[in-house]
Amino acid sequence: MKLPCVSFLHRQIKPLALIAWATITFLFPLSGLSSTSALPESTEGVDSLIGASWSLKYSNPTDFKTQSLRILNESNRLNYVHGIAYGNTYVGVYYYLNDRYDSAQYYFDSALRYFEEDDDQQGIARTHNYRGLCFDAMDDYENALEEYTKSLNLKKQLDDEQSLANTLNNIGSLYISGKQYQKALEYLEKAQTIYVYTENDAGKAMVLNNIGLVYDEMGDFDNAIEYYLGSLRLEESAGTDPGGLALSYNNIGSLYADNNRYDEATFYYKRALDLYDEANSLSGIALVRNNLSEAYRHLNSPDASIQEAMLALNLADSINAPEDLQLAHENLARTYKAINNYEKALVHFEQSALLRDSLSKMRYQAEVADMRLSYTMAENYKTLRNEQFRIVRYGRDKTIQQVLLIIGVLSILIVFGVHGNWISIDLRIVEVLLVIGVMCLFEGVVLLYNESFPGTGELDSMYRYGGHLVLFAISVIFILYARKIAKSEA
Repeated sequence: MKLPCVSFLHRQIKPLALIAWATITFLFPLSGLSSTSALPESTEGVDSLIGASWSLKYSNPTDFKTQSLRILNESNRLNYVHGIAYGNTYVGVYYYLNDRYDSAQYYFDSALRYFEEDDDQQGIARTHNYRGLCFDAMDDYENALEEYTKSLNLKKQLDDEQSLANTLNNIGSLYISGKQYQKALEYLEKAQTIYVYTENDAGKAMVLNNIGLVYDEMGDFDNAIEYYLGSLRLEESAGTDPGGLALSYNNIGSLYADNNRYDEATFYYKRALDLYDEANSLSGIALVRNNLSEAYRHLNSPDASIQEAMLALNLADSINAPEDLQLAHENLARTYKAINNYEKALVHFEQSALLRDSLSKMRYQAEVADMRLSYTMAENYKTLRNEQFRIVRYGRDKTIQQVLLIIGVLSILIVFGVHGNWISIDLRIVEVLLVIGVMCLFEGVVLLYNESFPGTGELDSMYRYGGHLVLFAISVIFILYARKIAKSEA
């Protein structure tokens, strides 16, 4: 039996529209807001933090680590790939500067993945350079050279001269470690050319220092000291901070000491001591006093040696610097032994040995703590990523839920509209709308249940498909029954 084709009566449109409007108005608040409202709208704060934190890496390492972890956590929360890459880089740099190379590599590996995802070629190049530095520090010569070479090739393509010079300098330093001095000079001289061309005094000072180290390793003391002093003059003219200058003076003093020229060594050590005092670097002062103690012992000045070692010991003890404390005990032990005071020598040797064992244990515990932190960060990252995926899926399910409920309700309303003579429509269309309405309502209710009762667990696919089949079967049976009744009445 057929009814006339679709024709909405003017007097019947208003009640149907009113019901539909009320239904939609009710369903949208019921199903909640779209997930886009839960997503962050800006990453400017992270970018600002990235720019402000870098300068802290030397001046305030603790704050640098704190800010770096904050960058990483905030970027993970925001799903900000650029920020995640830099956050991992900064945390890696912190660990690298603190000689914790395994932990540093973990974060550099993560940074590299995100720079690649972000297609940040400069970030990729710099991360390869950092990875090379870590392998270099761990005496992994082959991997260090591989990473430096990758960085170098990328930087050549990017035309980043300053960064290119830094990598050339690093490769030169690596060849020094491998005792390939001619290759080292080749790369260092290329770096020097760029630093001179770009008028980078800090870079020139660094590369001159490394060239001096090449000659130092080759036993060419005269050339070594010439380049070291040239580096020192550039540092002074560039206005290098007192702490940096003190380190250079201390290193030159150590070169003289290594060549048994202890008078010259003490001159540079004393200058370093004054500069560390100006910089208020207590650890630097303890270091230089220990060096002075050793120099005075070789100059047969045991009283001066003991005095410097005691000053270093007291200072190291006051600032809790176990390495300097161990070295002070060792200097005292050797000096007392040299003057045949074996009783005091034994006391300080025992203290030195205990501290050496303690330092080994502390380094091991620090590595364990770093690994625990790395594990925690990795687990936190997984949790954050799962939460981000959940938010995305939540938004998708919300939209589907809204559409299904609306389609379902409107389909049922149209069926009831036909039954109430509001609408005239082909009966077969009514039957299809009935099936669609029932199925959509069921799926919408399932999604609403999963959202409203998350603690009870989601209805799995088997129950959902089973429910659809049962409802489809009931709908078909109902339609066939209705047809039979209609036929009998006709």
